[in-house]
Amino acid sequence: MNVSKQTKSYNLKAIDWLVSNNKINETLDVAYTYIKIKHLISKILPDYLKKSFYIIKTEQNSITIAVDNAIYATRMRQLSYSIVNELKITYSKNIKNIKIKIINEYLTLKTKTIIKKKNNISIKGINSFEQLQENSKPGPLKDAIKRLIAHHKL
Repeated sequence: MNVSKQTKSYNLKAIDWLVSNNKINETLDVAYTYIKIKHLISKILPDYLKKSFYIIKTEQNSITIAVDNAIYATRMRQLSYSIVNELKITYSKNIKNIKIKIINEYLTLKTKTIIKKKNNISIKGINSFEQLQENSKPGPLKDAIKRLIAHHKL
């Protein structure tokens, strides 16, 4: 069948259209540059950092990198000299510094919501507490038992 040829031709037409539009072409160039820089930086970083950083911005002589937390930011700052050198060697970029930002407030954190069930005391238990309250001397214990009965009465 000619399905694969037809799909290829549609893909080529889409890419040609994207390249022909100057604004989109510039956006694609920036995206490709970010991907290349991220890939290069990933080679330098330890495994735990490879998926925890994002290229935010590139300027003429600096790159802004976002990381998930302060620990990663510190490690990234320690490796920034190696990153700058590698960028100069590989892409002939005149990068002088790397800016590090922590973006943990932008990340979606999964939080557990705990549904608390009210621990109901049986009628027999409440009757026992009422008897205890009647037999107790006036004071903080008697007041606490009174609040407990009021709280748990159905």
